[in-house]
Amino acid sequence: MTDYAVGPLMEVAAARLRRQRQFAGALARGGRKAAELERLLTIAADCVLTLAHPRAAFHPLTVEPEGTGLRLDGKLLVSGSTLPRGLPVGASLSAYALTLGYGQEQAFEALGRDYLLHHFQTSLGREVLFALGRAAHRQAEADAPGMRLRRLALRMETDRHLWDANAAQGLLSLFGDDNPGVTVTEEGFFIPLNSTLGLMLAEPAPQASGD
Repeated sequence: MTDYAVGPLMEVAAARLRRQRQFAGALARGGRKAAELERLLTIAADCVLTLAHPRAAFHPLTVEPEGTGLRLDGKLLVSGSTLPRGLPVGASLSAYALTLGYGQEQAFEALGRDYLLHHFQTSLGREVLFALGRAAHRQAEADAPGMRLRRLALRMETDRHLWDANAAQGLLSLFGDDNPGVTVTEEGFFIPLNSTLGLMLAEPAPQASGD
C-alpha cells in the first residue's frame, strides 16, 4: 500500500478542472463571476486538502478460469466479459484499489452543509481521484520495466456498460489487511465515494524492430 501526498495531486486536478468548459470561459473573462468561482474553488480545494489521504494498493493475483467466472487467489468471482479467461505468456494480473480516504458527509459538514460548496468539492475530489489513478499507474509502470500495463474494468457479463458489484465485492475481499479502506455496497457504490477498483493486466511490451 502506498500513500500519496495530496498537494501535487491537487495541483493537477485543479488545473484540469479550470480547463473544463463550464469554468474556463468565465475564468478567462475575469470580473466578479470569475472572482466568485475562484473563491468557491479555493474553499473546495482547502476542504479536500484537509480531509484527503490518498492511497493506492495493488494485489498480485493467481488466475484460473472456472465456468463463467474466474477463480482468483482460490476464490470464485463472477466476472465480466472484459476479464481475461487466461493470461498471455509472460503476463500477470493484479487488482488495484484507490481511495481519497474521506466520506462525502464528512466533507459536507466541513463545508458548513453548503450545497454549492459541496458541489465544487465533489467535482474537485473526482479530479483528484483521477490524478491519483494516473500517478499510481505511472508508479506501477516504473515497477514493471519492459511491461505494458492495461487497466480492466469490472463489467457485467450480460451488459458491459454495467458495473459488476458482485465482482467488485469479491475482488476487494482478496486484499485483506492491504485494503486501503474501501468497501462496496450491494448496489455497487463505493465507500468512501472517491474510490475506485479494478484489474491491471501487465503484458510484455512489444519489442521495437530494428533494421
